[in-house]
Amino acid sequence: MEKEYAHFTISGQMNDLNDSVIYVVSSGLTDNMIIIDTIPCKNGRFFYKASSDSLTPLVVYVKEGEIWFTVWVKDMDHIVISGDVNIPELIMAKGNETNDLLSLFKEQNMDLLKEFRSLTNRKHSLESVHDSLSIEYNETKYTQRLSNINYQLREKAEDFIQEHPTSVASLVLLRDYLLDAEDAEHMQNYLSLIEGEATEVRLYKDLTSLCIKFLQSAVGSKAPDFLLINTQNDTLSLQSFEGKYLLLNFVTTSCEPCITESNDFVKIRKKYTNKKIELLSIVLEESEKTWLQLVKENNYAWHQVIDTLGWDSPIASNYNVTYLPSNFLIDKDQIIVAKNLTTDSIMAILGKTKN
Repeated sequence: MEKEYAHFTISGQMNDLNDSVIYVVSSGLTDNMIIIDTIPCKNGRFFYKASSDSLTPLVVYVKEGEIWFTVWVKDMDHIVISGDVNIPELIMAKGNETNDLLSLFKEQNMDLLKEFRSLTNRKHSLESVHDSLSIEYNETKYTQRLSNINYQLREKAEDFIQEHPTSVASLVLLRDYLLDAEDAEHMQNYLSLIEGEATEVRLYKDLTSLCIKFLQSAVGSKAPDFLLINTQNDTLSLQSFEGKYLLLNFVTTSCEPCITESNDFVKIRKKYTNKKIELLSIVLEESEKTWLQLVKENNYAWHQVIDTLGWDSPIASNYNVTYLPSNFLIDKDQIIVAKNLTTDSIMAILGKTKN
């Protein structure tokens, strides 16, 4: 017999919501399966009922998937949603502690969130402007202000996390504002504040795993080892470069900046012998033909590894590569001393080191 109240409900009304149907996507409601469902919508009003015996995120998509927001639900919750679909940052969900606290954060920072949406919309509208100088000026102006707003929201999120360390809402804000591969230690510091039941949800486990992954490729960390075969059929590992600097870079032929960077690295190879620094390119390609032609044409006189797994490459995952080109400078003790540097910066570091 079904347990009484073994369900949750979501109801709401949002301004400018003209959809006849909106979509909900959930994971973990039933046997960790992803569920996609539809909700009839009339005059901006909607109602949904389902079941979840633990606190779970439910993503609601409106305006044919162009806009989405997340609601946290569990059985016996009755969640009420309100807001304007044109300002998704300020869509409010209330009805349990997690949603109430997230809505409180939005209310406390309403002016910043409104300005963020306004500036984002203005940036998008620049595409219709024909004056390239005007576009460049305005893009710089808006980008700087957006960056400043993000910085302020990050500080507000940090304060919130310290005030509410037991709430899942703090995890959500940590993910939204402090998830930063380039500053994993800062992220770790705030993740370590989380306590109580919030440490039992999947988001906490996911963020912890991400933080560990970020830290293993952070500057100052010991470089992750690897076992690779280059285009000369030599087997390479970190130990292959013992006692030398190693410049490890990730590239692909479809990325023009990758080719530009590789061409610049020729300067490093010409100035420093392989007794001081070795270079190793990991080419995320299914086919090696195009890249090897570039190697020949541009005299890339260093190790090349063609990884046919592409973005599924284990070494790319271990080094947390999320964009190309990416490079890592590893010292003689196999410590990552810098990453994503320009050629001039790499040569400046090498110039200060002893042979």
